[in-house]
Amino acid sequence: MDYASARKRVVLRRLSFPGLFPVADIPWTADGGTLSLSASASVKAQASWTHKGGGISSGDVVRLSCEFDDGREREEVPLATLKCYYGETGERGGLSSCDVEAYGLAKIAADARYWQPYSVRAGTEALDAVADVLGSVGLTLAYRPDESHPVRTSKTYFPEDFSKLDIANDLLSGAGYLSADTDELGRVVLRRSAPTPSWAPVELAPGPRSTIEDESAVERDWAGICNVVIGVVDGPDETVMRAVAVNDSPADPTSTVARGEVCRVERLNDIESQDVLQAKVAALLSEERSRLEAVRVRCAFAPLRLFGPVAVRKGSADGVYTVQSMEIDLRTMAMDVRARRYL
Repeated sequence: MDYASARKRVVLRRLSFPGLFPVADIPWTADGGTLSLSASASVKAQASWTHKGGGISSGDVVRLSCEFDDGREREEVPLATLKCYYGETGERGGLSSCDVEAYGLAKIAADARYWQPYSVRAGTEALDAVADVLGSVGLTLAYRPDESHPVRTSKTYFPEDFSKLDIANDLLSGAGYLSADTDELGRVVLRRSAPTPSWAPVELAPGPRSTIEDESAVERDWAGICNVVIGVVDGPDETVMRAVAVNDSPADPTSTVARGEVCRVERLNDIESQDVLQAKVAALLSEERSRLEAVRVRCAFAPLRLFGPVAVRKGSADGVYTVQSMEIDLRTMAMDVRARRYL
């Protein structure tokens, strides 16, 4: 599919919730709008547009997609599944209109709390507890990893301190996972930190059919990069777990070989085992090394995902990066992408 030159049509569907089955197609009446996705946000997807006419009510769950037709083939690409909230309403051009703010379905869990303290006993499978907490607000896991992660110590979450998303994320952190997120189909996805692969299915580079604009920037922040990460977990009966990850690569100018030790100490909570703690500090060291380089580019639409790989070959940027944020113009489907290397 030639996304850059294809004809584009935004497709908006109202879905049942829970279940996420299509209920109705809603005509796309907006002149534009934006869809923003950020790996650093607790609710990672957010969109805004001005909707003219009926078909959407505040609180509806919708799926935003784009249909591409390049004359040879037609493809509908789902972009995000969102919950809608009304902003300002009025009348424009003889039609009722409203400013819609929509968020990824993780917001449903972020807005909800248990009315009484929620307790998790020691030995409980953390991922089962996560599925239970998120399932209480109608969210389902896209995939439940076939792993055992028993909670080390009993804990209680008070409603004044923890939303349901906070509870799920705390349990996931203890099991070595990143915070919960929902994918473009509205399902909860569980992710671990991982190095950026050496190959990416999408490449953004100059050329006869280039989809990348001349404006691009490479960011480098080497001064504060740590090359040793020490993780500490206080356990029951004054026991302590520790793990260390070290960047001692002779080829890396920020390693202990080149710079000496630059240490970072992290106190972590309820990490279930030494193996999980070691994986956690390794992920933190990978985050430190990812500060070596980030790249920002503007391009035509490409089928990218948060946390997914993209090859960028533009100016001094030459390699495979991990997507950290995207902003999509819903009128043109042009994208602003920020990505970093995770080594």
